[in-house]
Amino acid sequence: MLAIVPVNDPLRGKQRLSGLFPADVRAQLVKAMLLDVLDACARASTLEDVLILTPNAAIAPAGCSVMIDPGQGHAHAIETALRTQRDAAGVLVLMADCPLVTGEALDELASAATPLAIAPAQDGGTNALAMKPGNLLQPAFGVPGSSAVTMAAARKLGVRPKLVQTLEFAIDLDDSRDIERITTNGVTTRTARLLARTGFALEPTP
Repeated sequence: MLAIVPVNDPLRGKQRLSGLFPADVRAQLVKAMLLDVLDACARASTLEDVLILTPNAAIAPAGCSVMIDPGQGHAHAIETALRTQRDAAGVLVLMADCPLVTGEALDELASAATPLAIAPAQDGGTNALAMKPGNLLQPAFGVPGSSAVTMAAARKLGVRPKLVQTLEFAIDLDDSRDIERITTNGVTTRTARLLARTGFALEPTP
């Protein structure tokens, strides 16, 4: 199965955290989270390859496959990637800001895709999705309640989607509450270690 991982340009990512961290720390966080996610992909026995979608190819580690995101948003980039990988036997889309994800969690999601499994974010968005084959349907991303939108589209096609609701997939990094969850539950991750080095406190940056 192919993993598709969309990630923003580090210099533009995580704008929601601008009241907590300066731009250079936010850029470091984008890179740390991506590496945590790629570590999990490497440990997942069901994933054979990883494709990184990004406007800035420099963020991708050496040896990774990269597709350039033209800057029209994750949803457009994912749609394009799925179109180019339509012959894949299976695809797993995973957001790059989920540093708690593990190889075991990814294997669980991939195994649940019979033929479709969705891992919602805590706000109802979609943090990960697996489907077999790779052209099963066009999932929704970047819209409110995208998990429910994709589930409804699947049912119209006669597909019964499965929900995988776990902490590893639900927590992405958007606000101070997410930071607390990550530092508590993901102490061994690069992201948590970086947050510890920054001396994170719930105080706005000047």
